[in-house]
Amino acid sequence: MHFNAMPVVIRGRVYSSHKEAAEAMGVTPSAISQRLRVNGSADTVGLGLGRGVPGNTNAAKELTILGVTFPSRSQAAKDLGVSRSQLTKWIAPTASNAQRQMLLAALMKYRMQCAKR
Repeated sequence: MHFNAMPVVIRGRVYSSHKEAAEAMGVTPSAISQRLRVNGSADTVGLGLGRGVPGNTNAAKELTILGVTFPSRSQAAKDLGVSRSQLTKWIAPTASNAQRQMLLAALMKYRMQCAKR
């Protein structure tokens, strides 16, 4: 059985495959398998916490969208309820007006959820 077809548990949730988990986390299936191989757990995948090797310039960076700051793009996507790739499209300079409206709607929903807490 290929590793992508194997079930995986991340932060207490069971995913039927590495591919399913990767889509939910906004990362690649190889990121899941690498984290499992290196750390024995994939609980930090998609959170911007796995800084990787020293000197890695791809470490998570804060992202501010319309005054709301997230610790990473992956966390922003998770909090806004979209995939990382979808968020990347929405915040791109080439985003359409429709994509910008979807971003605004997701951000407003997130702010309302935060206000209820």
